[in-house]
Amino acid sequence: MKKRKYKCVLFIIASAFLSGLLFPYFFLPAPDERFEAVDLASLSILDYCAIKNDPSKYSGKVLKVRAPLGDFMHGAFFEDSRCQNQIYPELTDDRRTALSFYEPNSEELHAVLQQILKNRKQIWETMPVVAIGRFKWEYPRRSTDHIKERTSFHFEVYSVAPFEQSG
Repeated sequence: MKKRKYKCVLFIIASAFLSGLLFPYFFLPAPDERFEAVDLASLSILDYCAIKNDPSKYSGKVLKVRAPLGDFMHGAFFEDSRCQNQIYPELTDDRRTALSFYEPNSEELHAVLQQILKNRKQIWETMPVVAIGRFKWEYPRRSTDHIKERTSFHFEVYSVAPFEQSG
């Protein structure tokens, strides 16, 4: 009888230990990719709608994306009328992807962004760009009126350049 009791206790302890080891693997999100860990030159260009239409597949990943760039008083964003799916109707700008800038390059990136947007004919017009950055899909805090807290789509820009169509 005692042997059976010890086997039962041992089984419970082993199960608890394995659960503790496996819980993070199955139930916690994967850590975000770091820019330094990715060969940026080998990234292929993805269409913005591919990312927007399947956000869980790309969340936390470093990507190269072709997207329409815009801005307004609440911040810079990507937006494409071909993929205006709004996952959270209560979020005013959930059809857009809010942009932030990789901190070590933020001043330079902001200047490049302003230079690109300077070529718009109308202030509401978007400009095609190719950007490398980390995409994130998460529900915002909603504590301010900044675009990053009005959408669940976020892109931390590492580099950005105008998209030049060939031919």
